[in-house]
Amino acid sequence: MDWLGNNWDSLLSALGLAATVIGLFIVFRTARGAQKAADASRVAAQETEQAISNVLSIVDLERAIAMVQRLKQLHINKNWEVSLELYQPLRVMLTNINDRVTIDTPSIREAIPQIRVIEESIGRAMARNAEPTVSPNLIRTLNNIQADLEQLASSVRIPRHGGQAHNG
Repeated sequence: MDWLGNNWDSLLSALGLAATVIGLFIVFRTARGAQKAADASRVAAQETEQAISNVLSIVDLERAIAMVQRLKQLHINKNWEVSLELYQPLRVMLTNINDRVTIDTPSIREAIPQIRVIEESIGRAMARNAEPTVSPNLIRTLNNIQADLEQLASSVRIPRHGGQAHNG
């Protein structure tokens, strides 16, 4: 008991040191857990962002495919005024698709100026009060654009829970 009485301060200091070490261990362990949770949240947010982007891309791709199909029918029916109204929204959709999709899309980038050329050709003919011609090349160009869009639409996937998006 005398030892305890003489060394009480030292014993309390040792207990304080042990409590501090245990406390620091708990703090570091909790901080590591919080860091892991933050990393998991960041990954989940990125996956969600990619999934939303892919859904928007798929919607735009399906709309663009339908619009190209409609343009082909309008050209065959020689409904030029209505077809002129669809070119600019189609170019915007293709630009958005090209910016959003994570796989390389050179065919989509090339389609945008092709559509502009078709639009300008029809617009010039109509400005001259001339009948635009439906050349096989015009329909072939639209068919090629549509096929590229369909191929791209089949390659864009929505990631499964906890997984990565599959592109390509």
